[in-house]
Amino acid sequence: MIVTDPGSFRDPKSRVYLSADRVFRGLKSRQTEVAAMLSARFFVDGMENGEIIGTRLVTDPTDLEEFLTASGCVSWQTVMEHDQLPVISYPFEWSRTMLLDAAELELGVAMKALADGWMTKDATPYNIQFVGSRPVHIDVGSFEPYRDGQAWIAYRQFCELFLYPILSGARGSGSDHRLMLRGSLVGIPASMCWARLAWSERLRPSLVVHVGLQALVERRRARGTGTSSHSDLAVVGMTEKVVNRQMSGLKKLLTRIDRQVKNSHWSSYSDRSHYSPKAFQAKRDFVANVASSRMPTLVLDIGANDGTFSKVVAPFADYVIAIDSDDAVIDSLYCSLKGSGKNILPLVVDIVDPTGGRGWANKERQSFFQRVRPDLVLCLAVIHHLVISASIPPELVVGFLHSLQADLILEIPAMNDPMVALLLEQKTNADDYRDRYDGTRITELLEDHFEVRQREEIDTRSILHLTPRT
Repeated sequence: MIVTDPGSFRDPKSRVYLSADRVFRGLKSRQTEVAAMLSARFFVDGMENGEIIGTRLVTDPTDLEEFLTASGCVSWQTVMEHDQLPVISYPFEWSRTMLLDAAELELGVAMKALADGWMTKDATPYNIQFVGSRPVHIDVGSFEPYRDGQAWIAYRQFCELFLYPILSGARGSGSDHRLMLRGSLVGIPASMCWARLAWSERLRPSLVVHVGLQALVERRRARGTGTSSHSDLAVVGMTEKVVNRQMSGLKKLLTRIDRQVKNSHWSSYSDRSHYSPKAFQAKRDFVANVASSRMPTLVLDIGANDGTFSKVVAPFADYVIAIDSDDAVIDSLYCSLKGSGKNILPLVVDIVDPTGGRGWANKERQSFFQRVRPDLVLCLAVIHHLVISASIPPELVVGFLHSLQADLILEIPAMNDPMVALLLEQKTNADDYRDRYDGTRITELLEDHFEVRQREEIDTRSILHLTPRT
């Protein structure tokens, strides 16, 4: 059965449709125009090097008939099929370096398309998806033939959704861009970015052009002045070379932005000094043995930190999602994975506050757990943080883990574990949390919701392989 993708309705000339294992796109462009795009050098090279998603025309009569039935009253002139992505992620789940890499790819693809006589009519982070640590342009409907005198109409969108969030968070903790993009699906205005820049930055010519002048344009637009048409732009000499210089200027600006994310409390957690070498190896062996026996399609590693256990299960899984609430550790993990070809996607997701539905009718951008449906979950060295630090009752933690309906590898530190003691020391009402973080209570809850397949005691911790009861 083919259904409409809930997040692709904004472009009146293109829409995405989904079946169980296929992705289609309807276009109002003539098939000859689409065929020309698919055979253009920028597109062919982009697909070969992985910068543009694999795409082909749909010509099978059965597929076309099913697609046209599913699309209802909309009359599409051309139908394409794209390679299916393992998981969809959003820019407010990406680390700072991920957003920068996505911006550089979007700009690079636009420049290559322009050199071939094509123009991108939009330039949002939602045009990009990550396959592992590799960014890929997926919005094939954003390309259209370039016309003389045409400006890059996606310029403002690129700035508001890529450039301004990156610049505004340059001196922050590494999470500023995500908070801005989660707060607004259309990005942030130039005036907000300009206000956050230091006075020394406001003297840089590139920032004056791409931020300061755009803030001025915003004010004029708000007063109803300063608008211009495409014909006006042609008269003043808007050409392909001018557009290319604009894109080149943005590209140069991106390369000068500091990529480093500040260290956090947890960015040094990977030394795992609270484990003995023998215990740590036993934990690795337990996880590897479960993963190799289950051969999961999708693994979700909650609280992945430096990704050690994501890498342990990756050889036995089709795909691994490594999530952590800490921007610094996810950014570090992403940088370590770049170019490796590993099947691991690192994302900044706080399991206490995962992404909910966003946009139109709360369906345009789906919640995290609508997009990610694992069949194996790693919850290692996490439950004590949830119960003690985040103040979530253990029955809610266990209920949530059961709701995922996946095999679970769960690590439970005992009350005398050094990390549990440290977390309790940080609570003014520590006795209340000792009562809540009770081993017997947690075990009973788990046995009510799961079957225990395997259990091993490793120093002050229990590690369990669980399967959900129906």
